[in-house]
Amino acid sequence: MGISKEIVKLIVKNIDKYISTNFYPNLLARNSTLFCKNDYNIPKDIACTFVHLPKTGGVTFNSVLLKIGKEKNVKFVLGGHNSISILHDPEERDYITILQDPIKRVYSIYKKNLNNF
Repeated sequence: MGISKEIVKLIVKNIDKYISTNFYPNLLARNSTLFCKNDYNIPKDIACTFVHLPKTGGVTFNSVLLKIGKEKNVKFVLGGHNSISILHDPEERDYITILQDPIKRVYSIYKKNLNNF
């Protein structure tokens, strides 16, 4: 079963590469209906949306925001690799993200992908 999963991953990655789709992230996501979406509605009572870029310490920051939210009774949009919602003007809502040195980030993604094969 392991080899068939790896073959499917390889095929889907190549499809994504050549026709600009995002089947591979959806294949990996536990809840693919919410993964990498940009058409989500942000309720008025949400203080901030966390835009999680992969390999930038977002999981740790997500846990920090959860703790702050519980202590201060503040709501955040957390979770997957959300992009900025196309349903709202970016000037109407607050977003927060973490940036990393691009070379370190690419190296980190490279090391992670070595473990996926």
